[in-house]
Amino acid sequence: MPHFGATRVLTSALTLTGLALVVYLLTYDGAPVVWLSVLAAMGFGLGASMTAASSVIMLSTPEKHAGMAASVEEVSFELGGALGIAVLGSVMTALYTRAMTVPLGWTLR
Repeated sequence: MPHFGATRVLTSALTLTGLALVVYLLTYDGAPVVWLSVLAAMGFGLGASMTAASSVIMLSTPEKHAGMAASVEEVSFELGGALGIAVLGSVMTALYTRAMTVPLGWTLR
């Protein structure tokens, strides 16, 4: 990262991730080789962006506050993942429930 710079690495990695997501959305029903390679590119972009962001956070923090910065970084990572899963799970449950058709004569007990 010192060779390219943090801004360039983060921008490139997030751009790659976004482009891979668009390509996946356009080709999700295509050949498995296509979407597996797109998912691999997306994973590479996410991994590179998370690594670069972590490096920027830790390198811009004074040594005496490194522990606090690491804990804030980890908590925000975990909280973001938990909130993302909760929101996505709620949206998918609502969409599934809305699209579900119950057979005639079937009742809840």
